[in-house]
Amino acid sequence: MIAYRQIGDSFIPAQHQPALVLDYARSRDIDEQGDKLLRGTGLQGWDMPAAGSTLSPAKYLQLLANVMRELDSPDTSFMLGQQMLPGHFGALSHAMLQAQNLRQALEILCAGRARLCPLLTPRLREDGDLAVLYWTDSFGAPSQLPALVEMHMTAVTAMCRWLGGERLPWRYCLNRA
Repeated sequence: MIAYRQIGDSFIPAQHQPALVLDYARSRDIDEQGDKLLRGTGLQGWDMPAAGSTLSPAKYLQLLANVMRELDSPDTSFMLGQQMLPGHFGALSHAMLQAQNLRQALEILCAGRARLCPLLTPRLREDGDLAVLYWTDSFGAPSQLPALVEMHMTAVTAMCRWLGGERLPWRYCLNRA
């Protein structure tokens, strides 16, 4: 049985990625009294979202759009990505921390995509010594796709650097069309 989720279905734990986005916005001194950042997100106030509360992909995308607009910095997607993985997602995060190698970590990322990267679908393809990780839009956010891919590739790169203790020879090909 395959489960399909729609953009309006509320399943993204608000205490995971949305909370990281709010925390980053707070660290950048966005005016917490204004409601511009939370408009259209369903979130109430700047406090940590309640345990068990969830957001729909539409509301999480709105939060990201609001933060990107308010911060108005080309670095925002990269800065957000640096703190996303392995994250605090229970067994999935623990499995990524215990991965024996990069391939296994990327396979866990792909298998746990609904929890680890709910807005995009990562796909890993290998051909000989070449491994390609590419991302597809899960919920139709074409205007935000470049920022989402930057954020998620930064998350993978930062996680690999942290777990491996060194920089890997990544080569990025970002399609801006």
